[in-house]
Amino acid sequence: MILGLGLALLAHQRVRGIGFFRTVFSSTVATSVAVASVMWITLLNPQIGLINYYLGTNIDLLTDPTWALVAVSATTVWLSLGVTFIVMSAGLQGVPEDMLEAATVDGAGPWMRFRKVTLPLLSPTLLFSLVVLTINAFQSFGQIDLLTQGGPNGKTDVIVYNLVQTSRQVPGRAAAQAVVLFLIIFTLTLVQLRFLERRVHYEGGVGG
Repeated sequence: MILGLGLALLAHQRVRGIGFFRTVFSSTVATSVAVASVMWITLLNPQIGLINYYLGTNIDLLTDPTWALVAVSATTVWLSLGVTFIVMSAGLQGVPEDMLEAATVDGAGPWMRFRKVTLPLLSPTLLFSLVVLTINAFQSFGQIDLLTQGGPNGKTDVIVYNLVQTSRQVPGRAAAQAVVLFLIIFTLTLVQLRFLERRVHYEGGVGG
């Protein structure tokens, strides 16, 4: 979410050629999980991968128990970045320019304008993104199945992947796991809406 917001702020600048970068930043929306996983397998390859090349290492991150979940998480973040960027960009379009101009006239610098004007008006978008990204994180399956198959040593055997594997052997247990997963996501969503919406600034008032 932070990366998506940062890219949206960069793309919101009125400079020549920014449309090209907006297209690049949102391009992951059109990328399937399978294509993204194959791309990251190549990037993380210990012999030919660019990541190991630039880090100066020779580690197979997908089979290393310490880094496997981090590598899969990076893939998931990259996949979600396009959607988050689009949502944040749409939210920034709703920030009134006259309020930013008034803050500038009052002597507010870029950071102060962002903190006191942009961020509060963007809070409904941030809350929406947080809820959606949390739900998507719990539903991660495709990239794990293609990148690590739950390994090494079960380090990436997350809830949904374990549920699918269990369903092929003990369907009843998998059904119970699915109910528990639903309750976890439902509870987290309610907690986020309950406690974070108080800090959300809606037009004409404050949420909660």
